[in-house]
Amino acid sequence: MSDNSLIARLKKRGCVVCSNERGNDVHHLTTVGSGGADTEDNLITLCRKCHSECHTMGMLSFINKYTTVRWHLEKHKRGDLIEKARRNMD
Repeated sequence: MSDNSLIARLKKRGCVVCSNERGNDVHHLTTVGSGGADTEDNLITLCRKCHSECHTMGMLSFINKYTTVRWHLEKHKRGDLIEKARRNMD
């Protein structure tokens, strides 16, 4: 079940990539279908433009492209995704 208060709070944050503060979405780092939860360590705030880019590129390429996304992952102890992205570059 979704934590609506967490989602609402995260939507008020600026985009992790470009800092846009309007019309933001919350993106799951690990999809719900793959076992991801609606928890702060599994969600990032992205504006619609960056969210669209993330889906077009794929999450691992998106992580490799933007240092601000990697910083967010480090802050929330998501080294698993940083490592997958690193291996994706090889």
